[in-house]
Amino acid sequence: MKSILANDSEYTVKTALMPQSMGHATTKIRFEGDENLTISRLVSAAVPALLEDMRTIQVAPGHRADSMSIYLGTSSAAVEIMLDIPRLWWGLASDGSTPIEWTDRPLEMTRSEFCKLVHSDVGISLLSKKLCEIAQS
Repeated sequence: MKSILANDSEYTVKTALMPQSMGHATTKIRFEGDENLTISRLVSAAVPALLEDMRTIQVAPGHRADSMSIYLGTSSAAVEIMLDIPRLWWGLASDGSTPIEWTDRPLEMTRSEFCKLVHSDVGISLLSKKLCEIAQS
């Protein structure tokens, strides 16, 4: 395999896909390499991924879809790879717990709700395996 493209840009260690104001759009992942290279099977995607062609998948937004198993190979052999889509999600949580709901859209609240949160132990948690790896390196 020569490279992986995420939304038509090269996927590298520093790739991070940020949502737009309306949230994440469908993410397009393309595998580049030998002309015989194909995706032979998608496994364990919590949100369905659409096989656009034999080298390209489109993954709908959803934090559970950000990690999936894919079989990639040629006509003679295939290898399983774990694909982590580096999309950013966030949610409100208290006492360091995991948020009940992850979102990719701006948090909306009234002034009254915001004032209550300011004086509580609620914080914003980020969910992105890729961003955690970047922050540690």
